[in-house]
Amino acid sequence: MYLQSRRTFLKGAAFSVAGSAIAKGVFTTDALAESVAESKFTNTPDSLSFYPPMEEWADFKELDGDDWKRGGIDRKGVRSESNPDGIEVNDYMIVPTACSNCEASCGLTAWIDKKSFTVKKYMGNPLHPASRGRNCAKGYATQSQMYDPDRIAFPLKRAPGSARGEGKWVRTTWNEAMTTIGKKMGDTLEKGDELSKKSIMFHVGRPNENGFTGKVWHTLGTDAFNSHTNICSSGGRTPTIQWANDDRSSPDWANAKLIFLNSSHAADAGHYFQQSASFIADARAKGAKLVVMDPRMSNSAGMADLWIAAWPGTEPLIYLYLTQRILNEGKVDRDFVKKLMNWEVFLDNKKYLEYMVEKGYIAKVPTKNDFDTFLDTIKELYTPYTLAHVSKETHVPADRLEKLYDMFIWAGTSVSTYFWRATAAGNRGGWMSGRTGFLPLALRGAIGPEGGTFFHHFHVISVAGKGGSATIGQGKRGANIPKVDVYNELTWPPEWPLSTYEMSFLLPHLLSDTA
Repeated sequence: MYLQSRRTFLKGAAFSVAGSAIAKGVFTTDALAESVAESKFTNTPDSLSFYPPMEEWADFKELDGDDWKRGGIDRKGVRSESNPDGIEVNDYMIVPTACSNCEASCGLTAWIDKKSFTVKKYMGNPLHPASRGRNCAKGYATQSQMYDPDRIAFPLKRAPGSARGEGKWVRTTWNEAMTTIGKKMGDTLEKGDELSKKSIMFHVGRPNENGFTGKVWHTLGTDAFNSHTNICSSGGRTPTIQWANDDRSSPDWANAKLIFLNSSHAADAGHYFQQSASFIADARAKGAKLVVMDPRMSNSAGMADLWIAAWPGTEPLIYLYLTQRILNEGKVDRDFVKKLMNWEVFLDNKKYLEYMVEKGYIAKVPTKNDFDTFLDTIKELYTPYTLAHVSKETHVPADRLEKLYDMFIWAGTSVSTYFWRATAAGNRGGWMSGRTGFLPLALRGAIGPEGGTFFHHFHVISVAGKGGSATIGQGKRGANIPKVDVYNELTWPPEWPLSTYEMSFLLPHLLSDTA
């Protein structure tokens, strides 16, 4: 159960030659006393240690927790040849691996029983730089995925004569399954016509291979990759694509001064939440402030320095309130904005500026193209987002909005946040949450510095994102792969030409039972 050196144990429990008579008084037989004395187990450790040192991973012994329920080593001793009724000792080999139940890929260790060569349990990996030995329930559920009695461990095919939806299946072999599927796809692709290229679909849940499979389909000349993105995270990804042509935000929680949790709470749910929660705890221990924007009193909101319960869907107004005050009070990081925001493009687009005048967003088209003119123009653009207006629309008391602004300015460039689901996925136009949310961050220069908010590929290397160069024979960046010339309408229905991601929630309705 608990570990410490035999020497410390003997000293602490008085199991020395002189103290052997005392041991006989505790245990019913000499065998029980000797079984404990000769082991490394004790009920009184110097300290609690959750993981053994790595040098012991190849051969680690631990008392069995279930068997301990019979009475523990004080009553039963440790199982040995001379004490067969003692508490069982598991003989483990600890193998590092990674969890695949979401794309966070937290570290796991598989504790393999050397006697049965089965995994008796999964634990975290203390050497993993992100999860650091901690896992959520999905990680530990890997055990059930392997050994659950209801797990489907072999391929099934629809029973002959049955129709889709009847739930009638018969077992088949892997060879038959792969041959049948492969031949059907091969025969379809061999035709080479437009309809055939639209007749194959490969659908995944969370593609932890980071897009590599989609590249494989491209080598076959077909756009046949579909995932669950549109019912998951497209409202969070769309703004980051529009801002920086990247996939999502990537906060530096551990070094932040202000942790601004909105949309999917990094400490409650969503991708990386277990990893994020521990880094957020590190930051708070160093004095960081926590703001939670959520209509619910969530776990995070309950421990926040400031809880903002905005009317669902009105969160973008709060970001624009911050923007308005930053501009009007001269709190803009001029060097950052001038260098990294495309303000020249904004001023050069006279047709769009004329449109803004027509809509009444600004009074007139600016005549100058300098940086100060840009700041003056957007200051006018966002002037309507006053404290009174935003408080009324969001149902957030004015004093809370003012406190949020003060904390936002206090943190300087060390504001970490994450735009993902919840408000982004649960409201019409939810993508505007991230779209507006990045604006006050950018104006303050909080995108990219230590403790700030980064974009995904500031921190992540995507092998699959390199295209064909990830695979032998495809050429540099996939130069040797012919471009796909037909879009798959099961993924990209023509009725929705402006969809940012595949319309995965429509896929079941678009499929017909022709198999």
